Amino acid sequence: MPEPGLAIVAMGRRDVGGDRLPLALRRYREGGAPDQTLAVDGWRVTKLMDQHAFLALPDGTGDVSVGDIVAFGISHPCLTFDKWRRLCRVNEGLEVVEVLETCF
Repeated sequence: MPEPGLAIVAMGRRDVGGDRLPLALRRYREGGAPDQTLAVDGWRVTKLMDQHAFLALPDGTGDVSVGDIVAFGISHPCLTFDKWRRLCRVNEGLEVVEVLETCF
């Protein structure tokens, strides 16, 4: 978080398809309960670089910490799945229950 209203996220073009910018869907606090999601209202990715995303935060966003886990939505799964050989499917407790081969 180099300045107010900006967070740099460890997710980039190497991780997700770049046809459209990813959407912040939900957020978790590291060590918190999986059913305790934190707000991401008004958060938006403004730039996607090779290994990082620039995330604009609305004025007054104060409850953001380094280490927060942000779940993003992507526009086309194929443009993301071809970057990964395996994907992890998790349960409601965010525990890995299956590892899936992408076969691209």
